[in-house]
Amino acid sequence: MGLNRPPESAGELGSLPPAGSTGWEAAIRAHTGSFRPETLVSVMREAASRGNTALFECCALALVGYSGPNGNWVAGHCEKVILAMARKFGIRDEPDILEDFRQQCLIGVMHAIHEGVEKKPFWEERFGRALKQLCIDKGRSLIGQLEGFEWAEGRAEADPCDTAVGDCTPLENEVLGRILQEDLHRAIHRLPPRQAMAAFYAWIERRPVGSDQAGSVKTLMEISEQAVYALLKKAATALAADPEIRKYLENR
Repeated sequence: MGLNRPPESAGELGSLPPAGSTGWEAAIRAHTGSFRPETLVSVMREAASRGNTALFECCALALVGYSGPNGNWVAGHCEKVILAMARKFGIRDEPDILEDFRQQCLIGVMHAIHEGVEKKPFWEERFGRALKQLCIDKGRSLIGQLEGFEWAEGRAEADPCDTAVGDCTPLENEVLGRILQEDLHRAIHRLPPRQAMAAFYAWIERRPVGSDQAGSVKTLMEISEQAVYALLKKAATALAADPEIRKYLENR
């Protein structure tokens, strides 16, 4: 597929050894920090097609950055655009809402990369513009969600829990392990922001829900265990109605 790549990205890709070779992977690992984002997207797609998860994750870290010890986002090519768009939506100084927004945008970036060059070529041509448009879409969706709920302090406690803590749904228990990760990623991507975050942490990253240790779902989201399960119950209900997930339920 002919792409209108930025000249710098075309040069970076053209300088690499043959794809899949040992030299190719070594060259990529040596230069991830200096590659343009369009180059990283192209390499990540190639790595994904070859099942090279380690290389994909290495490039993903260079593309999106990571959360530092003080909570600030470090490195990557996404945070500057995300913060600029958060400021336009008036959520730059709302830490919990900003984190929702950031996670939705980053999940969206990964989803677009997995969609491939045939469906999402623009990410390999003008990454910044593609990310900005994605941020606009996510920001509008998030603001719509915020306007639709009466938020208590902490923004998430307004989700009532009408089930016992730890109560699991058939989707979570029986079917979750059989759902293809690509289908699950896409379905979670379509959930409301808080539900998507809880589902991503619990069902994609397999984090513990109610632990008091750093890294649990309730700790990361800064809400109660009961509120997490409420979000997961709503997410499970919504996912069960999603056509990509319903086929797994129908074939039980």
